[in-house]
Amino acid sequence: MRAAVLLLALSCLACSRGVEMAPPPPQQPSTPPPPRPASVSGTVEVFVSASGFKEARADARISKVRAALGLSAGSQPVPGAKEVLARYDEPPAKEVQPPTQRQSPIIAGDFIVGAQREPDAVLAALRPARLGLDCEVKATTEGRLHLMRCARAGGRPLTDAETRAFVDGFGRPAGIDFIETNGLQQAFRAPNDTLYSQQWHYSAIALPQTWELTIGRPEVVVAVLDSGRGSHADLDANMLPGIDLISDPAIALDGDGRDGDPTDEAGTLDSRQGGSGWHGTHVAGTIAALSNNGRGVAGVAWNSRIVPVRVLGQGGGTVFDIASGITWATGGAISGASPNQNVAHVVNMSLGGEGAPSQTYQTVIDAAVARGTIIVVAAGNKDTNTANFNPCNQANLICVGAVDLRGKATQYTNYGSEVTISAPGGATERDDDGDGYPDGVLSTLGDGTYGRMQGTSMASPHVAGVVALMRAVRPTLTLAEARQALADSASPISNCTSACGAGVVDAWKAVSAVHPSNLAVPPVLSINVTALVVTKEAPQQTIRLTNRGGSPASVRFFGDGSDESRSVYWNAPEVPLSLAAGQSVDLTVSFDAEITRDLEIPLSFACPESEAAFLLRVRAPRPPPRTVVMLMYQDGEDWKVAGDTQMESDSSYRIPDVAPGAYFLVGISDDDGDGRFEDNEGFGLWPSLDDPQQLQVAAGMDYADYDFSVSPSEGS
Repeated sequence: MRAAVLLLALSCLACSRGVEMAPPPPQQPSTPPPPRPASVSGTVEVFVSASGFKEARADARISKVRAALGLSAGSQPVPGAKEVLARYDEPPAKEVQPPTQRQSPIIAGDFIVGAQREPDAVLAALRPARLGLDCEVKATTEGRLHLMRCARAGGRPLTDAETRAFVDGFGRPAGIDFIETNGLQQAFRAPNDTLYSQQWHYSAIALPQTWELTIGRPEVVVAVLDSGRGSHADLDANMLPGIDLISDPAIALDGDGRDGDPTDEAGTLDSRQGGSGWHGTHVAGTIAALSNNGRGVAGVAWNSRIVPVRVLGQGGGTVFDIASGITWATGGAISGASPNQNVAHVVNMSLGGEGAPSQTYQTVIDAAVARGTIIVVAAGNKDTNTANFNPCNQANLICVGAVDLRGKATQYTNYGSEVTISAPGGATERDDDGDGYPDGVLSTLGDGTYGRMQGTSMASPHVAGVVALMRAVRPTLTLAEARQALADSASPISNCTSACGAGVVDAWKAVSAVHPSNLAVPPVLSINVTALVVTKEAPQQTIRLTNRGGSPASVRFFGDGSDESRSVYWNAPEVPLSLAAGQSVDLTVSFDAEITRDLEIPLSFACPESEAAFLLRVRAPRPPPRTVVMLMYQDGEDWKVAGDTQMESDSSYRIPDVAPGAYFLVGISDDDGDGRFEDNEGFGLWPSLDDPQQLQVAAGMDYADYDFSVSPSEGS
């Protein structure tokens, strides 16, 4: 009130003095501030190689990237990005401990000595008595290869670990060229394919042992109902004539709908464009790629034959076309189509979708089984219950879930009472064996290359191939017999029990169960992995040891005699560990020492008759590879970068000051740490490389939680 009175008084005083008051300034029109730029943030899951990135061909991944971004075949995968990447400093190169070479198994106490000397001179030079050994030269070849057999003074035999240690303990006296252990070569039919060592998924289901029983028979035919076939030199010879049963030309992409040509017309297209990415050829390669031919990959049943039935085109396939494919493949009649001259004994369907059981599916499945065919299908990749996912939820078939290299259920696999069994489906974001490659399933692609994929689509052909091997030894095999043998012989899954079926398929046990011969053999030890990684954060790993022989085994654990191997322990309930014929046991292997550098430690479980070796890779802490995240857009024919940033140490990123527009979110990593972003290194697109989408950015908005993954190109 007092302020109001004072203001009135001042106003009156001004009037009495005749002071003319200035008019108020005119109201100016308001100018809105410019819109605040947007920002985009999230996290990037970057594949971290446990042993350093290995050289790889870029063809497979770059072709997908080009297709995803609509680029021509001759263009770089990220045009316009090179200048951006050049701004980032080069980090120091990473040092990686070279792997230790190890012969396994060996004959304890035996040494091969290379020396152009008489046997007595060899013993005189090595002086085994100084090491507490009593040795003699048992045989000589070509005057320079000597078989020396040693025991402890007093006659105690040497152990494997002692034998390995004494290789170095003898030293290299003058006149001695080399000393090696005397290896025992086993007759497992491991194929000589150049990429076989990267197919971890075969050792995981005991295929090397199974191939001693059978590699399949040409008379056993597997129909692959999928996206059709591409041409591949490592697969073509095992392909039989097929058919294209896609009735809609718009889906078929070949202009005429159904015909006798099962070529995958959508193979070069990625899923964003409704394509297959050579899905059917990858599945077929897992079942029956040409094997032991000195090239590429191996197949599960490499002597079997494939009939390609194209039922998936652009965007997928219809229930009617898939049902027609089941009918034709198994010897049923299809109007307008010539009969199948190579009726399938096994059908693989790595396909499906959400929905209740279909009467259409059940009608043709029942008819196919009545004709003697066994149908294997994928459970699906939605991390959901299979009760509402067909054809997995149909009766009269085998439904397959997916596990990773560790034998654990994958994050994506469907689950439920409909799942019969599980098999390796892969996990491309992991490298649990430390070989430097993603743990996907490696197989053929239709452009003549090889690539890794993950999914229950990859798990299903493993089981279809095993069923083909079972059919090879028992031609009268029925669906009921196959299901029973697979379930009875499966290995349990620690993180998923009844919802993942009976467990992980065991090819050796399943084929042995239906084999007509008496398979009583000495103990045969095997492990479900060939290598595993331990780190500071995860210093122990679980492996599954199995006695696949026909008699009990008394098993001990051995290192290579090095100081590092003495820090490795196992949790056996007894030593020696008793394993009955056919028994499996899960064991924990731990590394109990400070991890300061990378190590490669050869280890083995052995009994007098057999040895199962594996490599424990100890990995020192290492950050994820440097990764640059960019927003890219197309300007006419050119691709440009609208904003970029480097991923932080906690895997987060934030791109500020983003103008409105539509962008692709791209991640690129420097996997080998050389400061350059080569075409064969890590690449990712949001939300995934298989299904990239444009991000619509509006002014003033903050777009958070845009998470995606980056992984390297496929090895080949």
